[in-house]
Amino acid sequence: MKILAGIPMPISSNQQYAARMIKDKRTGKMYARICPTNELDSYKDQFYQWALLNKYTIHQVAVYLKESMLKGYKPYLKLYACFNHKEIYTLKGDPKYLDATNRVKAIHDLLAEVLQIDDKEFYGSSVEKIDAGEKESFCAVWFDIIKPRGVEEVSKELNNYVVMAQKQE
Repeated sequence: MKILAGIPMPISSNQQYAARMIKDKRTGKMYARICPTNELDSYKDQFYQWALLNKYTIHQVAVYLKESMLKGYKPYLKLYACFNHKEIYTLKGDPKYLDATNRVKAIHDLLAEVLQIDDKEFYGSSVEKIDAGEKESFCAVWFDIIKPRGVEEVSKELNNYVVMAQKQE
């Protein structure tokens, strides 16, 4: 397994794209088009700056994943979304509404680009929200590899858990 850390925290998917009205040059009609926001462009700039500083480590991860893929394995990404404590909790200590999964698509796309691997090859991922204390928010991604599975294998695995849960009752 390999880890990339210190990745700038992506913006929420709710902030990544917006509908913009565009005039068709041929017909003169207005239509809505979904376009990247300035916030997404700004995040991409931050990500690319991070990637330049971490070229060697990114290359090591890319080699590891590509060699594993040649052997029939697929990448599995564990995203650790490390938020500043104040972003996760109120002053009273209650959890704030913060959906860490809204940040996955941007980071998948950008990681795929710098690793030079199509993100369709990412066979699984998980997201865990982490309290980073007073540190500025950031992400870390743990790259693991898995063998692609069929429904039969997954069903057997799930049945084992169902049987275990029934025996405990």
